[in-house]
Amino acid sequence: MFATVPSCRWRRNPKTACHSLLAHKDYVLYAMLEKWADTCLTRSCGNLPPHQRAACLKRLETQQRLCLELIVAACWPMKALVLQAAPAQEDGEKQPDEVITFMTVFERSACRPIETMVDIFQEYPDEVEYIFKPSCVLLMKCGGCCNDEALECVPIEVYNVSMEIMKLKHFQSQHIHPMSFQQHSKCQCSHCEPCSERRKHLYKQDPLTCKCSCKFTDSRCKSKQLELNERTCRFVS
Repeated sequence: MFATVPSCRWRRNPKTACHSLLAHKDYVLYAMLEKWADTCLTRSCGNLPPHQRAACLKRLETQQRLCLELIVAACWPMKALVLQAAPAQEDGEKQPDEVITFMTVFERSACRPIETMVDIFQEYPDEVEYIFKPSCVLLMKCGGCCNDEALECVPIEVYNVSMEIMKLKHFQSQHIHPMSFQQHSKCQCSHCEPCSERRKHLYKQDPLTCKCSCKFTDSRCKSKQLELNERTCRFVS
């Protein structure tokens, strides 16, 4: 089907293609896409001079990724209706040899907010005098893959949520205290590089400007009779 189409003209109405695609296994869809992509790239760029071919291939590879995303976006709701109409599995029924389909793997890998277990000390790195119970919490954080390996999946919309956490101080006291945690509600792939490979938990980053700053402020340091080293985001005496 796609091998005869050297461009993505069909994407104007990608749902039209889904009616026939749903009759195939997902691996067949993937094989058809690969065959179409190879033919598309060869026909469109194969006869160009070498100095123009590289730019042509790069442009069409980007178009190929967009086409794949359009197919997934268009077919996924229709496939969901098919799955809803199928009989549900009995509780406890297991299929250990079942292969997870390409469409499922592709959707799960997208850059989006996902449930992530986060160490509380990662969110409150300066409160070293306490022991937290539980020591980690479940938060919505951006995760997943970007089409370009040079991009990072980062939050563009965030909000705070309060959770009751038990704070214990060695041989002194314990009490349940509300603590605020940041969650991510919207993500995107960005060119921002990580603030620090080894100490990511000490920094926060503006996804629009890529600017890094310390999670805790100088005023918090002064309240502990300490100073903030802005280069390392550490307390110093």
